[in-house]
Amino acid sequence: MQRVTSAIAGIAVSFLFTMNNSVFAQAAWVHLDSNNNLVYSNDDLGNHIPDFSYAGYESGGVALPTNVVVQQTVSPSGGDDTTNIQNAINAVEALPPDGNGVRGAVLLD
Repeated sequence: MQRVTSAIAGIAVSFLFTMNNSVFAQAAWVHLDSNNNLVYSNDDLGNHIPDFSYAGYESGGVALPTNVVVQQTVSPSGGDDTTNIQNAINAVEALPPDGNGVRGAVLLD
């Protein structure tokens, strides 16, 4: 019984050392710098993982406005609605902006 317990303990310790190295190892493509900021590395051809952290409304740092007036509604036609959606966007774009610089929203119904 003691032999089995020792074997299990040895396997567990080996597993922990293996897991520790693989879980906390820095990746080649993305790693943390000394300030804990992500750094994106390039390969030999200059390829890298795109940083989408600034994507979105106001670079993702501002909540979406909640009081925007719906100016156009597009309902599904059962076919390709690309033209209908683009026409609605164009119609709202042509409106004058309000005091907050917002023209309105296109609602996809």
